[in-house]
Amino acid sequence: MADSMVKKESDKIARLAEVTMGAGGVGLTNLAQALEFCDIVISSSLAPSDMNTRAKVFVAIQYGAELGLSPMQALQSVYIVKGRPSLSYKAALGLARRNGYDGEVGTRGDGDDRCGYMTIPGKPDVEFYVADAKKAGLWGSNTWAKYPDDMLIARAVSRGINRYLSHVLMGCEVAEMVRDIEPKRAQLVEVEPQADELIDALLADDSWTVEPVDTPRPDLITPDDGSVPADAEGHD
Repeated sequence: MADSMVKKESDKIARLAEVTMGAGGVGLTNLAQALEFCDIVISSSLAPSDMNTRAKVFVAIQYGAELGLSPMQALQSVYIVKGRPSLSYKAALGLARRNGYDGEVGTRGDGDDRCGYMTIPGKPDVEFYVADAKKAGLWGSNTWAKYPDDMLIARAVSRGINRYLSHVLMGCEVAEMVRDIEPKRAQLVEVEPQADELIDALLADDSWTVEPVDTPRPDLITPDDGSVPADAEGHD
């Protein structure tokens, strides 16, 4: 038992010895190192409260890596909201600036005309108003009541990136927006079995018989009285 524990610890040290350290922190080069890193993050108790399993930490790190974030940046910026990985609006804005965006974000106006805005050179300003939040049923609820200006900016940034800078997030959503979206459940619509009823009616009608005929068609439905349907005239 003791020997197996010693070997396990020795193997762990050997794996960690392969991890490089540089100015930007650890350099994870394979899956084993990444999983080991996830374990260290969880055991440190410094991970966000919702990042409480190896799988969640790994998904966050992987998702961030695909967007150009370091492991620790990803842990602070990636949120799993309603089962979907998403980025905080500040991280999304940071990635946009890293990719050359040099516009402004902020708030302006008063009352229902107060808005969060995002300027994008060469494009109309992107805005999200208090009136928009009220119309969507967001105003005064949860985080909106505590940080209204931040939420207005978050919505403007999300809208602006989705409209004009979608290449930055490659389809990733902004967490503040995803939290506000109510999941829509599919409604089951009962379809009347019209086709089945028609088939049952035809099978119940014994006035029709199927007789083989010498035509390009495999069969022809004819009445019992021997008459030929009008659309079959001309076929011998």
